[in-house]
Order: sequence, then structure tokens, then C-alpha cells
Amino acid sequence: SKGLVNVSSVDRITPEEDSKALELRYTQKTDFYRTFTWKNSDDAVQTVTGAYMQAKTSAGVTVLDLRWYASVPTEATVIALSPANTRGYLIAGAVSGTTLDLHISDKNDVAAGTYAYDLFVQDSSGDWDVLAAGSLVVEAATSSNPY
Repeated sequence: SKGLVNVSSVDRITPEEDSKALELRYTQKTDFYRTFTWKNSDDAVQTVTGAYMQAKTSAGVTVLDLRWYASVPTEATVIALSPANTRGYLIAGAVSGTTLDLHISDKNDVAAGTYAYDLFVQDSSGDWDVLAAGSLVVEAATSSNPY
């Protein structure tokens, strides 16, 4: 047979942070960290004063529910003792107020799978907006923690 094949560039699987379709991927039993910067439509960095993130199954069951903390909570006394799907946090990042740090703890026992999530942020005037949304992909860990 004879013919012409057209090849086009492939879109990125994970777009830039300012996208509303961001894939987050991590392996079970590992600490996952991600830093976000919130910008408005004029590309000006916005101050983050609050945040929450939820990930759900296709049936609407919440498998991850992270909330805002004023400072990093301790792993031993706050995170490890929290309900299973809340083991992690959202806090203001290293660039005070202008970044947001997301942490899913290695103590979190989210089952392997793909979940829909959204990450809401609050500005200094109290308004909420979606910073990111998309798929949270939790890959199965091959090994179990020996400790």
C-alpha cells in the first residue's frame, strides 16, 4: 500500500501549574510534595490564605481530604493520628503566602487507582477559586514497609 502519514506533536500529559487539568501522580507509601503558585488572569501572583483539596472515586467517595494548616503539622502527633484519608496538609509555601505546599504523607493509605480531585485556594479578601483540578493517580507500591 502507499500513502502519506501526518505526525503531529503530542500534548504534554501533565500541563503547567496554571492549568485546570493537572495530573498528580505518586506511589503508595511514599511522601508526596508539590508546590503551587497561584496567578490571576493578568499573571500576577496571588496571596494564598487558605486551601483544601479533595479526591474522590467515580462513585463520589472521598479518598483524600487535605486541609489548610498555619504551620507544618508534626508527622508523629498530627498526621499519623489523623483519619486515614486526611494524612497530609496544605500550607503557605517557602515564598510566604505566594506559594502553596501540598503534602500527602507516606502514612496515608489511599488505595491504588485514579481519582478526580480539585484544589481550592482562598485569597486575602476571602474569595475561593480552583487552583488545580484533574486526576490523582496513586500507583501501587511493590514492597511493604518493613518498619
